Amino acid sequence: MDDYLLVSHSEDGRIVKVPVKDGAANGTVANVSIVDTSNLLAGADGLVRISDDVIIVIDASHATLLETTDKWVTATIKKSVDISSVDASGAATAGLKSDDEEEIEIYVSFPGWASW
Repeated sequence: MDDYLLVSHSEDGRIVKVPVKDGAANGTVANVSIVDTSNLLAGADGLVRISDDVIIVIDASHATLLETTDKWVTATIKKSVDISSVDASGAATAGLKSDDEEEIEIYVSFPGWASW
């Protein structure tokens, strides 16, 4: 996003919106309001931007897709994929392979693993 940065807070699952201007933090940091009754975002290690309105948050157990309609004031969990069968420990992160709207592809990496 051109005028803000989204950050995942690994301890409690918050997504934080940091306003930026010319590459520097500028303004009030705000939490994105998300209903997460299953606590899917707690432990989030990585965040991948798919588009201005869609991100995927990664942890060692889940890849969770979030969507916004109001520039990340609020967001909705649209889908979560359980990846705990990989049996990885430690911080996970991800990178975008393809942002095709019909089939999003990402790489997820774990400490001690090359990739999955």
